[in-house]
Amino acid sequence: MAKFCPYCGKQVKENDKFCVYCGKPLLSSTSKEKKVEKQVKKEIPKEELVNEEQQEEIEAETKEERDEEKEKEKELIKKKKEKKKKKKEKKIKREPKPLPEDVKEQINLYIQLSEINSKKKVLADKLKDLSKMAKSEEYEYDESYQEKINVQLEAVKKLTQELKEQENELKQKMEGEFIVKKLNEGIRTKEFQLKNLTREFKLHKIDKETFTKLRDKYKQEREKLMEERDELNEGINMWIQEIEMEKSEVSSMKKLNKGRYSAKEIDEEEFKEKDEKYTKKIKNLEEKIGVLKELMK
Repeated sequence: MAKFCPYCGKQVKENDKFCVYCGKPLLSSTSKEKKVEKQVKKEIPKEELVNEEQQEEIEAETKEERDEEKEKEKELIKKKKEKKKKKKEKKIKREPKPLPEDVKEQINLYIQLSEINSKKKVLADKLKDLSKMAKSEEYEYDESYQEKINVQLEAVKKLTQELKEQENELKQKMEGEFIVKKLNEGIRTKEFQLKNLTREFKLHKIDKETFTKLRDKYKQEREKLMEERDELNEGINMWIQEIEMEKSEVSSMKKLNKGRYSAKEIDEEEFKEKDEKYTKKIKNLEEKIGVLKELMK
């Protein structure tokens, strides 16, 4: 296509920037393109421009809604964290309560039962040894030895029988399973109910409203059982600490007794008598601690 000067109308070359006839600057192609572009924009129907504006408004509203949802989610997460933190702080700050008297009585029964079982074990070992002696040649031919063994056998059997009677009396006083074990079973039941409820909801066997109500109910019941169990375990832990302190004191006395014997302050007989007494006491305290720990499970 031929190119003409817009001022004098003379034909010029395509690449000329100035007219060779009048010297005026020629219009560039970019300017023409811009003019054409403006013209095209003017020619766009008004309806299309309105639709574009509506689309922009919808996109802006959608973005705003998304931002609001994100903010709500952040707020919800923040509230949950704060609730969890408060609950943790409450648990830390809470002073452990002393054990109720009825629970202490039950624990004492378990401790007594443990002591009886320990004595029965000692007697069972003694009976085993005496039974071996009763099969020896000395027992068969020595009447005085035979009489001695028989007296011991009768004494061990009698003591074993007495311990069995005491054991039966204690078991009658016990109110079934220990309360902590009952509470743990209750907690497991609630956890099973929650699990089963969620499964039923996923299978669309129950509606959302029923699911929410039952879920909240089971969670509250589980929470209550857990609080009761934790309070009891805290009380038992306090008791364990007291026994640990007592055990530490007895251990110190046992060491002191050994030191006194080493320094020739006391004779061997007194040392052995006291050492045996302290050893027995420590063993007894350790058994108590073992029973208390077992009851916390």
